[in-house]
Amino acid sequence: GLEKTGPKLTRYEVMGIAAEHLIQARLIAKGCVISQPSITTGYDLMCDWDGVINRLQCRSTMSIQKGEGNRRSYYRLKTGGRIGNYTVLVAYIIPKDVLYFIPWDIVKQSHTINITTKGKCKYDKYKENYEILKTTH
Repeated sequence: GLEKTGPKLTRYEVMGIAAEHLIQARLIAKGCVISQPSITTGYDLMCDWDGVINRLQCRSTMSIQKGEGNRRSYYRLKTGGRIGNYTVLVAYIIPKDVLYFIPWDIVKQSHTINITTKGKCKYDKYKENYEILKTTH
């Protein structure tokens, strides 16, 4: 695990903050109103798209996991466990520069999700699917 202090943790924190800002910028460019909670909550951003409100949990990764044997390579992201206080997980795959908008109901039984690098992935329908945010989840 990570130490509570030090350059490695700082690098991860900075990467996460940068990813959140990128997500905010892309959502604002689409016409969303974005707010950040002023206290610690179980979500990172509040998204208002024409009156439809969703709480977003932002996750990002740049590390690729190699599958064993015939298994494909994938990106792994934490979901926040089974007690998420958000409605949509926004997964940002940094090397691919792609966002996934995955409703909480899809990930609530998982502590992590794997997004494969090649071929079909069960999360493909959420890839760059901003329309997810036009419905309350």
